[in-house]
Amino acid sequence: MPAAEFVFVTTSSFGKPESADRSLIRSRCMRGRNAREGSRRSVRQAKRDSQLQDQAMRLQPLAHPLPTNSTSPHTRLQHREGENTPSSDIAPWLANNRVFSQFDAEIDKKARLVQHRFFTFGSILSAIYPIHRFVEFESTQDPAYYWLYQDDDFSHTVLFASSAFFDLVEHKALTARTQSYLQTALSMLNKRLSTTESHAFDSTIIIVLILASVAAIIGDYDATWAHISGLYRIVMLRGGLDYLRSDPSLHFKLDRLVLSWFLSTGQKLQFPTLPVSRTPIQRAPRRLTPDGLDPLINAGLLDTKVVLVLRDLQELVASANESLSSNSRLSGDKFQHPLATIQSRLLELENEVNSITSECLRLGMLAFLTTMYQLPGHRLPYNHLNNRFQTSLRAMESSTPELQNLTTWLVIIGLITVWDAEESWLRAIWDNIAPGSSWAEVHRILCLFFWIPSIHNVPGKRAFDKLRTEKSVRC
Repeated sequence: MPAAEFVFVTTSSFGKPESADRSLIRSRCMRGRNAREGSRRSVRQAKRDSQLQDQAMRLQPLAHPLPTNSTSPHTRLQHREGENTPSSDIAPWLANNRVFSQFDAEIDKKARLVQHRFFTFGSILSAIYPIHRFVEFESTQDPAYYWLYQDDDFSHTVLFASSAFFDLVEHKALTARTQSYLQTALSMLNKRLSTTESHAFDSTIIIVLILASVAAIIGDYDATWAHISGLYRIVMLRGGLDYLRSDPSLHFKLDRLVLSWFLSTGQKLQFPTLPVSRTPIQRAPRRLTPDGLDPLINAGLLDTKVVLVLRDLQELVASANESLSSNSRLSGDKFQHPLATIQSRLLELENEVNSITSECLRLGMLAFLTTMYQLPGHRLPYNHLNNRFQTSLRAMESSTPELQNLTTWLVIIGLITVWDAEESWLRAIWDNIAPGSSWAEVHRILCLFFWIPSIHNVPGKRAFDKLRTEKSVRC
């Protein structure tokens, strides 16, 4: 016997339901009755049920049990290129479907689908923004779970993003189904934006942000530009910089988009940003920061302007690693503010750096920042960064052990973000600096620079293995 499903209705002071509720009562009492098999209504209902089940099943792989060979659930976020089973790699904290099985008899298909979408959406955010492992944002936005139930525009956008996510981690173009979800989401968004107060809803900016993020990830520059332009107008209507100050989480995500756009196209966006602070980040007492750059600084090989920025990034990375080692989290605003100024200053130094070594380091730091916005198993198209970084690294000399260590970090961070191990010019550089090194030795060098183990160890080891594999193939 199917489990009972309850709906609450209001009544008058005499206990009489409203007319609309009486219709609802009649429809629920007659549910499943007078239904002729093969009728158009039955066929439509069967099709809807099938679609709901299909969507739920498509999300199910994210809920498989995870391997337990890691000390932290977050370090199990590993997707190897070429694999078509993104489940255990992409959703490190997602509950197993069996957790929900006890409720299956108590909730309808739509509620179960909302659950799937909610946890899938959370998993996607965790994968795309890995800093959530050590940063705690106190967002002013309404809960996404509420929006999934109450906001159809948001729900359809999440459905599109989830479907696109699966397409991308399976290394294929957006499917026809995903494209149809996108068209529905865009149609609903356009209808919403036609109203005068659409910018006042918190969900509106999140919808546009999701669409812009997916467009950036797949390299659709026209769509990315259109959505970012819309975001700019909404942010200005909401109060500009003051609005961003009130929501560091949103500010962080917008800054990732701004950086992604510039590193892809070379074009700077006019977007509200915090005033660029040149006051160094206050150093925490007794905190150890990576010291691989100290010999280069002491030898006068780096521009002063670059040194000032790298010191702040060193401090930020050290605080992140300290939080991870102590199982604590940094405050979102205390993380986002220095990160925003570091990013702005690095972008300001475009064409302003005098030495090749300093320019390589500047580009390497920008590449490092991109790892805070990623999709495991899918590389974002940072064409501008790729070209400038390659040109600079090929021109840089690695004549001393200190420069060789820096080059080691630059090669690995470049492989994580923009390059391929098969590129002959990169192979030549690697063979010159670290021809027979083990991963343990390379990892020790990487940690002398900018390195967050929970984010970079897995892709870094994968990049190193590809270098070794490529060498053995050539031999």
